[in-house]
Amino acid sequence: MPISYLIDAEQALVYSRASGVVTEPETSMHYERIKLDPAFHPDYRQLCDLQEVSDLRTSREFLRNLAMSSIFARGTRRAIVATTDHYYGLARMMQTFSDLDGREVGVFRTEKEAREWLGLQEGEK
Repeated sequence: MPISYLIDAEQALVYSRASGVVTEPETSMHYERIKLDPAFHPDYRQLCDLQEVSDLRTSREFLRNLAMSSIFARGTRRAIVATTDHYYGLARMMQTFSDLDGREVGVFRTEKEAREWLGLQEGEK
């Protein structure tokens, strides 16, 4: 599976990690699985790691719809880690759409920066 997740109730965190080729249907299924997981709470923070993605097949419209229909509560911080310029740009587009819907998404080049912004201690997942 190109996108996996771990829910850490103690840290109130959903850690999502994508790798390889990631498509729109896989992304939609990923969020549906999280939403249906009994351990999930909409007010949990999210750390989404795109560092191992080789191809992200998504459209601007899909990102807009994903941002506007987020399973996370408004005011909940979500961080996206994207190291390449292309994926960083797509993540910033997601951030812009999220901002328009009153959601808080940060985009970072390193996991360390993302963790700091989320208020996580070093090494916690």
